[in-house]
This record gives sequence, C-alpha cells and structure tokens, in this order.
Amino acid sequence: NFLKSRKRNAVLLSKLISDLNVVIPSQRKNENVNWYLYTIATKKRDKFLRQLNEKGIGATSYYPIPVHKTPFYKSKTKLTITDWSASHVISLPIHPKVTQKNIEFIAKTIRDIL
Repeated sequence: NFLKSRKRNAVLLSKLISDLNVVIPSQRKNENVNWYLYTIATKKRDKFLRQLNEKGIGATSYYPIPVHKTPFYKSKTKLTITDWSASHVISLPIHPKVTQKNIEFIAKTIRDIL
C-alpha cells in the first residue's frame, strides 16, 4: 500500500504539471519505480525551491554539490550531466501521508510560481 500510494501521488502530480516548462520523472517500459523521490528539473532551481518552501511545501535539493566535487571524492573528472543536475533538480513530496489535496496544492503552487 505504501508503494501504491506514492505511485498514485506521482501519477497525479505528473498529470497536473506535465504541460509546464519542467522536466518531470517518468517510468520506462518494463520498469517498476518505487517513487521514493519525485524529482523535477527547472532552470531557476534555487529561487523556485525557496518559493515552494515559503508556501510550506517540503521540496528539497538532495545533492546541491555534485558528489565528485565533495572533499572525499574530489576529482578532476568532468561529469557535465552530474554538474547540470546538481544545479537544476529538486525533489517534491509524494510520500503516503501527502493527500490528493496536498498534491493539488503543490501543482497549483508550481503553476503560480512558473
């Protein structure tokens, strides 16, 4: 039920924001996603994230610093997609305690911001 609830929330949120200028997650053929995170990408991530948080939405950026640039892994390797992701993606709440009303509020807030 836990996984079904997250999937239901992910499907609803995708439906409500699919026409916006953000990259949304998708489930590929023959793939079973657990929807632990619902991560979107947007050009103005920091401002967008701040505005979501100001509205009480627990959105976050889990990896604002690419792993290969942290002190432990510091590397000269160029990982352009990883660098891009670190500055563009945020995760939105879709866990089982998020209600349909919450998802609709998240979608409306995203629409208002964009």
